Amino acid sequence: MQKILAFNTILSNLNIILHNSLSVIETNVIESKKQSEILVSSIESMLSANKLWYNDIDIFASITGPGNFTSIKTNLAVLKALQISTNKKIITNNMFEIISFEQNQCDIIILDLNNAKYYIKDKNSY
Repeated sequence: MQKILAFNTILSNLNIILHNSLSVIETNVIESKKQSEILVSSIESMLSANKLWYNDIDIFASITGPGNFTSIKTNLAVLKALQISTNKKIITNNMFEIISFEQNQCDIIILDLNNAKYYIKDKNSY
């Protein structure tokens, strides 16, 4: 059974999800303005609480945007470090792709990332 660790620092809260092939094992939503500072320690706390460590995870996943540069860079830097240190698979996706997949009839998607910025994508744009 594959274990997936996914995280996201793009939203106003830090989101970390530990999932196996069948269900969500644990979800943490942490309110913090210093997400980049607490991301790794929060991941390690979740793994430790579930008697797991990085090498026990089969796939690491994260969001690649849209969002502010620092949040995207944090996600990708941690994701790449995890791939290099464990030699495990990584998956990236952006919020538009995720919402389009969930709501396959969307013509326009408007994302409010809770920081007075809106991101808009219509079905004809790439």
